[in-house]
Amino acid sequence: MGASAFDLILDYEDVIDSGAIVEIGSSRGDGSTHFFAGYVSHNTKFNFYSIDINPELTRHLTKFERVKHSNIKILTGKGEDKIDDIKEPISYAYLDNFDLIRPGTESESYILEQIGKYKKDFNINMNNENCYKAHLTQAQKVNSKCSKKCIIQIDDTHFAKDEWVGKGRTAVPWLLNNGWTLLPRHTDPWTNNDYVALGNWL
Repeated sequence: MGASAFDLILDYEDVIDSGAIVEIGSSRGDGSTHFFAGYVSHNTKFNFYSIDINPELTRHLTKFERVKHSNIKILTGKGEDKIDDIKEPISYAYLDNFDLIRPGTESESYILEQIGKYKKDFNINMNNENCYKAHLTQAQKVNSKCSKKCIIQIDDTHFAKDEWVGKGRTAVPWLLNNGWTLLPRHTDPWTNNDYVALGNWL
């Protein structure tokens, strides 16, 4: 395969059906939104929807919508809610929203600051259980709207000690129990972050 993170779609672009590419969690420096926007600008097989809860972020991203004949839409809100606004079949979903608290990887002061920001700005209780719940709901909604050949990719997720760990902790088992199959997994060589991808046609 050879791909890493969101550019996994390049390995499967001739396999998956035409339809919507949906990103939940717009880019905050990793380049995913710009990558998908550039990709669909040269590939009319897909329309691209980037969804994020932060209106300041999405306001800056609406520049992509102003391109003539653009097949790019920027949506503001919770991913699990805004998926309902997408009427066409989803052929690729990249789920990378809702910060995960990893003990020992960030300082306690930073974690408390983020928890306060989530509550103040978005009225969301930032904790891992809510992160798992959000990704599970998003995966279930994509499942209900997916094309016949679709990929769901969940960032910051891996298998360790007989269980799934990370953002997809509950979403991955649910998908596996509902007809989805794991695709080859990779670790991003630049960030060392794991992700998991599943297809529904295998």
